[in-house]
Amino acid sequence: MGAVTSAPPFQPAVLFVNRDGEWFHQGEKITHEKTWKAFSQNLRVEQDRLVVRIGKEFAEVQAEDAPLIVSAVRENSDGIDLILIDERVVPLDPHTLTIDGSNVPYCTIDGVHARFSRQAYYQLASHIRQSGDGFELVLPSGRSAPIAMG
Repeated sequence: MGAVTSAPPFQPAVLFVNRDGEWFHQGEKITHEKTWKAFSQNLRVEQDRLVVRIGKEFAEVQAEDAPLIVSAVRENSDGIDLILIDERVVPLDPHTLTIDGSNVPYCTIDGVHARFSRQAYYQLASHIRQSGDGFELVLPSGRSAPIAMG
């Protein structure tokens, strides 16, 4: 009779999101649109880790940069809506808006970092003005919020 071996502990699948918001599993690009959109729409931060959680199933996610991409910006009566590449429309929290050292804007959506595409940045730029030594975002309502630089 051979030795009894136990199964190794469960290791969740690791997904990868590149700088352009493309999803990969085990080095293979996920091309099925409904699949990668479902992953993007169910992305969250749990215990300082990026994960996709759908029901009881989950997978850890590694990202080359911000895992969410803002593809467009549009005004609403009170603020600015962000259209993500996964087709979600979410309000911009202006207090999460930052511009990095390469002049790329980022924000946070439900705890997950999002990077603005070039097109979205150009759309956002019409709402940015200089204020003292920095910049601020001017919302359609007339309110403004400072933009963190760095």
